[in-house]
Amino acid sequence: MMIKSKKAGFTSFFLAAVLIFGLRIAIFLQKGTAGTLFFSDGGILSLLAIICLFVGTVLIFAFFRGTKREIWRAERSVLQAGAAVLCGACLIIQSIYAAVGSFTIEIILLLILGLAAGLSLVVLGCASGAGQNFYEDHPYLALLPCLWCAAVLIVQFRKNSAQILLPESLFLTIAFCFFLYFFFEQAKILCGIGAPSLPTFYRAGLTAALFGFSTSLPELCAMLFSCNPTGETLPGMHGLLFPMSLYVIVILKTLKTTPISSYETVLDFLQKEYEAKPNFLFKSGNP
Repeated sequence: MMIKSKKAGFTSFFLAAVLIFGLRIAIFLQKGTAGTLFFSDGGILSLLAIICLFVGTVLIFAFFRGTKREIWRAERSVLQAGAAVLCGACLIIQSIYAAVGSFTIEIILLLILGLAAGLSLVVLGCASGAGQNFYEDHPYLALLPCLWCAAVLIVQFRKNSAQILLPESLFLTIAFCFFLYFFFEQAKILCGIGAPSLPTFYRAGLTAALFGFSTSLPELCAMLFSCNPTGETLPGMHGLLFPMSLYVIVILKTLKTTPISSYETVLDFLQKEYEAKPNFLFKSGNP
């Protein structure tokens, strides 16, 4: 099951990489009007995006294929805790940063949902560091990141509809669609809501990470090289996508070393054991 899940995830990852690579190449070759739909300096930033995409693809494949399982078994809880706390803290900082100087209803709503989702991820990380599953006892809190992603998408579509250059934030919008899908599947796995699907979890996660890295890294490189990054509909989003993508990769990597399925109940375990060994509840010789 895990092998099929990884194959499904990497297939989606490869298709998304081909799509993004093709779009970036097209923008880089045109450089002119089409390039300004995504970046102010279309040629330079598209070239940076292609380089980041290639390097990121190689690193992610090496990340999944070239590490020893013993290391991940020993450090699983530490990695999960660190990634969740980092992602939650960055989400809280971005929510506060985006709300500074703006008091519209949608920004205030994003601030509330962002703070709640960030705190839930921070608490999840702290619990993971202690070997516990915070969402298992508080299943509804696992949906907070999903609600925040949905609110971000609504604001994105609303602001894009009022702008002439609609494709300006295309990659950001697509990335959040897959992040919403990923967080929903994560909630199903950690809380036992519905029927979790590992292939879907891998597809959504790897595609979200790829779009997240290919969206955030070029903009961060642009700031380092004093280029003019594209105007963000929500301040700080490109910087937030990097720790979010890193969190997704760490969760997907450490998932395969998790010893116990979190959505398997005690009754399910007893039923399977009883079907395998009908007398396992009785002591030998004294029924």
